[in-house]
Amino acid sequence: MVPSDPSAAPRAGLTPAERRDSLTRLAILLGLVVVGLLMRADTKTATLFGVEGPRCPLRRVLGDAVCPGCGLTRATVLALHADFATSWRVHPAGILLVLTCLGGIAVHLDILCRRGKHAGHEAILRVGGRTLAAGLVVASLLRWLL
Repeated sequence: MVPSDPSAAPRAGLTPAERRDSLTRLAILLGLVVVGLLMRADTKTATLFGVEGPRCPLRRVLGDAVCPGCGLTRATVLALHADFATSWRVHPAGILLVLTCLGGIAVHLDILCRRGKHAGHEAILRVGGRTLAAGLVVASLLRWLL
């Protein structure tokens, strides 16, 4: 039997806590994507089975562009339904949120399939989180400036 390349192997497998953590994160991300696909959205509202989502109190008083999160649900749902132009108009970070969720799903599936976490997995998750945070800030600034 030929030994495999040790640099390609995951570190000593997943502990039960790491496996549970990865499964939980995967379930949350998949749940968000499935709910988003079940929702319907336009530029003004987002609904799930005909029930409209909660309204932001800042949006009611000050308008769409004041609250950094206003429109993010609608934009994310529109991006999940491949309406990227409308998603960008509603909130530029909606597309980034979808890409981050899909990337997280791919990474956690890879961790679970390989039964181990590589240093690359941790780096990708860290960069993904930082990119999402920076993207939300930049998107909010774009909304205020444009």
